[in-house]
Amino acid sequence: MAVVDTTPPVLTMPDDVITDATSLAGAAVTYAQPTAVDLVDGSTPVSCFPASGSVFPIGTTEVDCTARDKTGNTGTDSFSVVVLATPETILQQLIFDNNLYQAQNLLQSTVKALTRGNVTATCGKLGAFINQVQAQSGKTLRLEDTNSLIAQAMDARAALGCR
Repeated sequence: MAVVDTTPPVLTMPDDVITDATSLAGAAVTYAQPTAVDLVDGSTPVSCFPASGSVFPIGTTEVDCTARDKTGNTGTDSFSVVVLATPETILQQLIFDNNLYQAQNLLQSTVKALTRGNVTATCGKLGAFINQVQAQSGKTLRLEDTNSLIAQAMDARAALGCR
């Protein structure tokens, strides 16, 4: 009498990963490799997509993993990678989305102040950015774009605790 393996491998997944974006593209994320054990075959290889080391976009991405034993039984599971937008990436996105390259110098100095940990200067520069956007309303920016940019800059100010 032959024993037929009908049980899929059991996967052990890493915890969800939460990290800050390092660019507009998101962040390269390396995560712990999941493991899988099959009752008959023992340790079983696991493949995941997106792979560890991939660039994950800002937001939440589900990483889907699969393990297949020698008889073809498949076990699956997933975990999340969350890439958070930082004030710096929000500012970069504002420039990119709205083709505001004339504001780039102002925003670059804002980012420098932020990376130096100078929140007061960063808040002031965000205020100057808001003023510049208001000045472009109806000229190079449509009203709805102006309102969107100002709302996003205000969100960045709120995230920094600006007054």
